[in-house]
Amino acid sequence: MKRVIDGFRYDTEKAQEMLRVSEGNAGDFSACEYGIFRTPRGHWFIAGSGGPMTRFAQPVSGNSWQGGEKIIPLAPVALLDLIETIQDRFDCDSLFDCPELQELITED
Repeated sequence: MKRVIDGFRYDTEKAQEMLRVSEGNAGDFSACEYGIFRTPRGHWFIAGSGGPMTRFAQPVSGNSWQGGEKIIPLAPVALLDLIETIQDRFDCDSLFDCPELQELITED
Protein backbone atom coordinates (compact mmCIF):
# COMPACT_ATOMS: atom_id res chain seq x y z
CA MET A 1 0.00 0.00 0.00
CA LYS A 2 1.29 3.47 -0.90
CA ARG A 3 0.00 6.91 0.02
CA VAL A 4 1.25 10.50 0.07
CA ILE A 5 0.06 12.28 3.23
CA ASP A 6 1.09 15.82 4.18
CA GLY A 7 3.91 15.74 1.65
CA PHE A 8 5.42 12.45 2.88
CA ARG A 9 5.33 9.21 0.92
CA TYR A 10 4.40 6.12 2.93
CA ASP A 11 5.05 2.76 1.26
CA THR A 12 4.58 -0.55 3.06
CA GLU A 13 6.96 -2.27 0.63
CA LYS A 14 9.87 0.08 1.40
CA ALA A 15 9.26 0.62 5.11
CA GLN A 16 10.19 -1.89 7.81
CA GLU A 17 7.27 -3.59 9.50
CA MET A 18 8.05 -3.48 13.20
CA LEU A 19 4.95 -5.24 14.53
CA ARG A 20 1.84 -6.98 13.15
CA VAL A 21 -1.39 -6.53 15.11
CA SER A 22 -4.62 -8.48 14.64
CA GLU A 23 -7.64 -7.65 16.81
CA GLY A 24 -11.13 -9.14 16.91
CA ASN A 25 -12.72 -11.95 14.94
CA ALA A 26 -13.25 -11.95 11.19
CA GLY A 27 -16.65 -10.49 10.37
CA ASP A 28 -16.86 -8.35 13.51
CA PHE A 29 -17.42 -4.65 12.89
CA SER A 30 -14.53 -3.89 15.25
CA ALA A 31 -12.05 -6.42 13.82
CA CYS A 32 -8.88 -5.04 12.26
CA GLU A 33 -5.41 -6.04 11.19
CA TYR A 34 -2.54 -3.64 10.75
CA GLY A 35 1.20 -3.30 10.81
CA ILE A 36 3.28 -0.69 12.57
CA PHE A 37 5.91 0.54 10.12
CA ARG A 38 9.03 2.72 10.20
CA THR A 39 10.28 4.39 7.04
CA PRO A 40 13.98 4.54 6.17
CA ARG A 41 13.91 8.21 7.27
CA GLY A 42 12.40 7.36 10.66
CA HIS A 43 8.75 8.28 10.12
CA TRP A 44 6.19 5.98 11.73
CA PHE A 45 2.83 4.86 10.39
CA ILE A 46 0.26 2.13 10.61
CA ALA A 47 -1.19 0.47 7.54
CA GLY A 48 -4.04 -1.97 7.60
CA SER A 49 -7.69 -2.72 7.21
CA GLY A 50 -10.68 -3.12 9.45
CA GLY A 51 -14.43 -3.03 9.88
CA PRO A 52 -16.76 -0.05 10.12
CA MET A 53 -16.06 0.47 13.84
CA THR A 54 -12.26 0.78 13.46
CA ARG A 55 -9.80 3.52 12.60
CA PHE A 56 -9.80 2.12 9.04
CA ALA A 57 -13.51 2.76 8.40
CA GLN A 58 -14.55 4.68 5.29
CA PRO A 59 -17.62 6.96 5.11
CA VAL A 60 -20.43 6.05 2.75
CA SER A 61 -23.65 7.86 1.87
CA GLY A 62 -26.21 8.62 4.55
CA ASN A 63 -23.83 9.11 7.47
CA SER A 64 -22.86 5.42 7.41
CA TRP A 65 -19.51 3.71 7.58
CA GLN A 66 -18.03 0.64 5.96
CA GLY A 67 -14.82 -1.26 6.45
CA GLY A 68 -11.77 -0.12 4.59
CA GLU A 69 -8.03 0.19 4.50
CA LYS A 70 -5.68 3.11 4.96
CA ILE A 71 -2.32 4.40 6.08
CA ILE A 72 -2.22 6.56 9.19
CA PRO A 73 0.97 8.51 10.02
CA LEU A 74 2.04 8.43 13.68
CA ALA A 75 4.05 11.02 15.57
CA PRO A 76 6.32 9.41 18.19
CA VAL A 77 3.94 10.46 21.00
CA ALA A 78 0.99 8.83 19.19
CA LEU A 79 3.09 5.70 18.65
CA LEU A 80 3.89 5.57 22.35
CA ASP A 81 0.17 5.91 23.16
CA LEU A 82 -0.60 3.01 20.78
CA ILE A 83 2.11 0.85 22.34
CA GLU A 84 0.71 1.50 25.82
CA THR A 85 -2.68 0.35 24.57
CA ILE A 86 -1.52 -2.93 22.97
CA GLN A 87 1.57 -3.93 24.98
CA ASP A 88 -0.31 -6.39 27.19
CA ARG A 89 -1.49 -8.37 24.16
CA PHE A 90 1.48 -8.06 21.79
CA ASP A 91 5.27 -8.20 22.12
CA CYS A 92 6.29 -4.55 21.66
CA ASP A 93 9.90 -4.90 22.90
CA SER A 94 11.43 -4.28 19.46
CA LEU A 95 9.70 -0.89 19.29
CA PHE A 96 11.24 0.37 22.52
CA ASP A 97 14.76 0.22 21.01
CA CYS A 98 14.01 3.02 18.53
CA PRO A 99 15.69 6.34 19.37
CA GLU A 100 12.52 8.35 18.72
CA LEU A 101 10.78 6.53 21.55
CA GLN A 102 13.70 6.36 23.96
CA GLU A 103 13.62 10.15 24.22
CA LEU A 104 9.96 10.01 25.36
CA ILE A 105 10.22 7.16 27.87
CA THR A 106 11.39 7.89 31.38
CA GLU A 107 12.87 5.02 33.33
CA ASP A 108 12.62 4.65 37.08
